[in-house]
Amino acid sequence: MKAKRVRRIAEGKTRRSMVLRGCREKTALRLTKDMLVTNKFLNAFPHKASAFQGKLYQMSAIKVSAQRVVAARKALSWKGAPSSPSTGSAQTTRPSNAIPKDLHVARK
Repeated sequence: MKAKRVRRIAEGKTRRSMVLRGCREKTALRLTKDMLVTNKFLNAFPHKASAFQGKLYQMSAIKVSAQRVVAARKALSWKGAPSSPSTGSAQTTRPSNAIPKDLHVARK
């Protein structure tokens, strides 16, 4: 009787997580455990792809927009999530025109 052969290459939808867990040695694209990283949602990605997307974010307009929102919330002393009009009372809702105009225009 032949000995059972263990597959070394991971395939399919969960190939990267199988390699990270140690069930397989590498993926079909030859990515090993040291070439993979996980994001904050615990999804496995190649380290090169993760670094490339990080560089794109540093140059993106989304980062600038997020910084403006943080600055505006700090200037207005807002903490926590804004209440929605359907669940919150009229006194707790926040008008969108309350953000100072200089924070809209200021872009670094």
